[in-house]
Amino acid sequence: MGKVKNFVSDVQEFVWGFFDEDGQMIDGTENVLKVLTAVKKEFNSDYAVTVAKDEIFDIQTADLTTLVNRRYNEKYSNCNFGCTINEYNCICKRL
Repeated sequence: MGKVKNFVSDVQEFVWGFFDEDGQMIDGTENVLKVLTAVKKEFNSDYAVTVAKDEIFDIQTADLTTLVNRRYNEKYSNCNFGCTINEYNCICKRL
């Protein structure tokens, strides 16, 4: 399961490369099809395209504060020292 989660995270990070922090497409990205084409080329996977479609939908329709918090929590949910993670940071403060 770890490999799938890492793969999904990699695709999500790649997709975010086409958007700014406000959820707007960056200059040079004309449309969603260009993003999906780049995802297909980068990952050579139909599943990656599905993940990208979901992430783009979330970016374009979600409250971005919630989305950024979700991505932060996913990124930092596994402390290397075995402690629990709260909403903002690692409890042991070693990360």
